[in-house]
Amino acid sequence: MNRFLRLLVTGLLLVVSALAATKPFPQEKSDLRADATVRFGSLPNGLRYAVRANAEPKGRAALRILIDAGSFMEKDQQQGIAHFLEHMSFNGSTHYAPGTLIEFFQRMGMNFGGDTNAYTAFDHTVYQIDLPDTKPETVAEGLRVFADYTGGLLLLAPEIEKERGVILSEKRARDSVGFRTLKAELEFAYAGTLLPKRLPIGTEEVISKAGRDEFVSFYDTWYRPELVSVVAVGDFDAAAVEQQIRETFAALAPRAPAAAAPVVGTVAEFEGLRVAYHAEAEAPFTTVTLRRVVPYSKKTYKAADLLEKLPLELAVSMVNQRLAELAKKEGAPFMQAHMSEGEAYGILRETTLSVYCKPEQWSAAVAVAEQELRCVLSFGFQEFELRAATANQRNALEQAIKTQRTRHSAGIAAQLIGTLQEDQVYTFSV
Repeated sequence: MNRFLRLLVTGLLLVVSALAATKPFPQEKSDLRADATVRFGSLPNGLRYAVRANAEPKGRAALRILIDAGSFMEKDQQQGIAHFLEHMSFNGSTHYAPGTLIEFFQRMGMNFGGDTNAYTAFDHTVYQIDLPDTKPETVAEGLRVFADYTGGLLLLAPEIEKERGVILSEKRARDSVGFRTLKAELEFAYAGTLLPKRLPIGTEEVISKAGRDEFVSFYDTWYRPELVSVVAVGDFDAAAVEQQIRETFAALAPRAPAAAAPVVGTVAEFEGLRVAYHAEAEAPFTTVTLRRVVPYSKKTYKAADLLEKLPLELAVSMVNQRLAELAKKEGAPFMQAHMSEGEAYGILRETTLSVYCKPEQWSAAVAVAEQELRCVLSFGFQEFELRAATANQRNALEQAIKTQRTRHSAGIAAQLIGTLQEDQVYTFSV
């Protein structure tokens, strides 16, 4: 086979791969109906989009782009590359030479860090642009920036070198009580998974020395159309913006073969009680957490699933109400206590009960909280507690309906990103 034919076959394989890999929207697998005010769609290359007209604030729009790839997708020698790429999106691309993108944003009346930003998580990356107006040409520019992020980064070696110091400085700034405590908790509670091994900030070794080839490899492997979702919410004609998205991203194509999803691991199962202690001399208070973590396989997102979870959500709400009342009592051993329950990353389910107290009161604080939890497990709740919890949840939903027309586009865009990333149906803006 000659070189031309090999290139042609390779290109066709990449196109077929993209067509076959189109990810369905959550509502396509659920009995829940998606919000009819949102225009959902996908392109032949696999890219998905969600567009919604919203009048608040007037004449403004929120653009978001979700990449279903984060630090979980890094190889050992790439720890920190996913976050580093987020920085490199501002340092040279097809339409914006190095050093010009921020100036371009400023000329358009946008504030870097306020109207334009990004963040990297374990399993996804999000880029954000809040446009100063919704003129067709302004929306087109915003989408072109996103198109460069997903397929046009230059990743020039000199720019990578210049950015290393910025990220190392960010890593040093993150070395706080909260970050060190989080790291200790991840290592203790989620041993056996990638969570303690793939903190998005990465390692100093990789940040300082990783070669350009590692950046290109991660970018080409994971910034691919079937892993991209574009969200646009604003005071515009939704049909027109949908067409702009289709035209802007139609040419986006895979630049490398798809990689297998990372093996995130499973949490360790055990019987009995395990205890860990993490000391921080600068901590403003002591936190003691009772945590139950079990393996979890992601379920479907259907009406029955939500109804099944509702009693537990109400129970957690009622426990938190009791803890809040205990914290207000004179001589209470803790300043605050909180219970939570949920699933994460499709691998675990956890329930936590945390108390925040003075160091010398930790034992008494845990005893009071544990006693209250034991009381709930043994005797349940009073009827008036259930009525109050139900009324609070109903009131929150009613308020959401009443304020629907005044919700800001950025908040709605964040919800759309969240539901797409979590593979949940966007049913209503709450």
